[in-house]
Amino acid sequence: MQKNGFTLIEMVSAIAIMVILSAIAIFSITGIVRNSTTKLYNLQVTNIIDASRTYAVQNATVLSANNEITLCDLKRSSLLDYDLKNPKTEEQFDNSLIVRITKNSDGEFEFSFDGESKMENYHCDLDMTVAINGDSPMYVKLGSTHIEQGVLVKKKDLTCTRRVSGTSSNDTNCYYDLTVSGDYQSAITDGKYSSLGTFKETYEIKDDMFSSTITRTIVVQDKTAPKIHVSYGGVTHNESFSVRLVEGESANFNCSATDNTSSNVSCKKIKDDYNGTTRPGSYEIVYSATDSANNTSTFLVTITVLAKNKNLVVGTNVNTTEWTNGDVTLKIVPLYSNENCGGYLYSFDNFFFNSTDTETFTANGNHKLGIKCKNTLTEDYMMYKITNIDKEAPTFEEGAKIRVSTLGTLSETTKEGIRYYYSNTSVSLVEPSGATDSISGIDHYEIYVNDQLYNSTTLDGDGKYKISIAAVDKASNRSEIETAAYVIISSLKPSCEFPRCTGNSCSTVALISGSYVTYGINGYALTTSNFDPPVVINYKFNCTYEYFEGEESIYVITNIARDKVYMRDEYGNLNRIDVNNITRNNSLASTTCNNGKCTKIVPYTASISSYGIYGVSYLYLKSEALCDRVGNCNQGERQSMPLWDH
Repeated sequence: MQKNGFTLIEMVSAIAIMVILSAIAIFSITGIVRNSTTKLYNLQVTNIIDASRTYAVQNATVLSANNEITLCDLKRSSLLDYDLKNPKTEEQFDNSLIVRITKNSDGEFEFSFDGESKMENYHCDLDMTVAINGDSPMYVKLGSTHIEQGVLVKKKDLTCTRRVSGTSSNDTNCYYDLTVSGDYQSAITDGKYSSLGTFKETYEIKDDMFSSTITRTIVVQDKTAPKIHVSYGGVTHNESFSVRLVEGESANFNCSATDNTSSNVSCKKIKDDYNGTTRPGSYEIVYSATDSANNTSTFLVTITVLAKNKNLVVGTNVNTTEWTNGDVTLKIVPLYSNENCGGYLYSFDNFFFNSTDTETFTANGNHKLGIKCKNTLTEDYMMYKITNIDKEAPTFEEGAKIRVSTLGTLSETTKEGIRYYYSNTSVSLVEPSGATDSISGIDHYEIYVNDQLYNSTTLDGDGKYKISIAAVDKASNRSEIETAAYVIISSLKPSCEFPRCTGNSCSTVALISGSYVTYGINGYALTTSNFDPPVVINYKFNCTYEYFEGEESIYVITNIARDKVYMRDEYGNLNRIDVNNITRNNSLASTTCNNGKCTKIVPYTASISSYGIYGVSYLYLKSEALCDRVGNCNQGERQSMPLWDH
């Protein structure tokens, strides 16, 4: 009998087999997913540890032996993605999770992240991001100008600026406070990198609810190759040059080298196909010098030996080792001719021979010169390269200046694009910089003080000096900066004077006033011996300072500190007093100027509370109570009118 379907037992068996197979498949897929999730989680942990290593390198100078940073710190430093997710939960890692950074016994950093430890009561503002502007590490050349790169701070889509006048951030703008520190400052002299090595520059950035620290590594490298000097015929050459000899003659050369950092750099010969030969031909000698930083320079000497039986030699109207800013005349001179020429024909840059033997050239370049006897067909040619014409003056770059230094106090400012230097002692004028000359090169700089060429390097004596500079190239072309700087030297010390009473008369203005104070003979007296509450006494005195007209803002007197005032009796004992305030009465000041020098008298009032007067007492103003901004201070104590109790 033929069956047309499955029995119940067959159907149950089939369903059971399918259930078993499904369970096996689900278990296998679940295991694969679990393993994949674990691998992804471990990969994220590795990313977090790698970011922490970079953070430690950038902030090595501020990290201690034991540190805890958060994922928020790494994200704010742009070392982690903002939306970093935990593959196990499919949610973002909590920004307060901690990475522990510790130093082992070898001084190396070790890192750990358990994915569970959090920073308690921690607020993370990821709207604020901080990054170093420029490179880190930043490689700079020794002697190059220091330019502060700063940091880039952003809040959401806003670019933040450094805070001024206590402004606060809001939704339309943002501000931050910035503190810069680090040993990089020790590598800078007069605004230029002057020390080789690796240095740190640390930025501390703060906002109303935000704080971050980031460090830039600065590597100062020596990239300046040594300078090679080759002496020949009593002249020292600092650039490659050529020598022309006649068959049978020979030449000797001596080489030396100098370097900006290495004292023992030497010059060596790396090619010499001349080797003192006297045979006609063209030869080269190449010298090389390498410093301790592997900077290498080369120097080429080209030697041409002419055959004696040639008719051609060339002379010029200038020494070929010197530069000129005028035209150059080449002269062809017949040499060693044994033929009866009947005269010569000459050629300059063409094949037409004529009777002239000179030609004037106005610019550098290669020129073809020729000569032949009139009664022969033989022609001699040579190539002559003119390299000593320079008619262009040097160019001053923007920011060209003269450097000023002093052992005393030196203040520098810029007004209307001109530098002003203020000092209370002699200053040194350091050779200017900032000019370039692409043809013959800068030969020297000249300094002019008050329009007179200055042959010294030091300015002495009080005065306001106008400084101008000029750059002169090797062809004597010159460029000038009319006014490069002003140097103002003033050693004039501020002084104070307490007015005096003579006999029974005093100044028309009350010098001393206050409760229980009356004028006595040659001084002031107290009409009470009760100093509880203390007696308040006002002393008036005048202070004088001098400055050069237009420069008062630099030489203005700073305020007198209260600790510069005290009272002492005639036996030298100190009276017990409180100095309430010292008022500078600018509205009563008077100024007179004569021949550019001004004198200003400023009245002051010192208010004190006295707890007792013992016999005759005096108010004293201490030495150096009054100073200007470049360190000129009054000398010696100033003493007031006598005051005594009755």
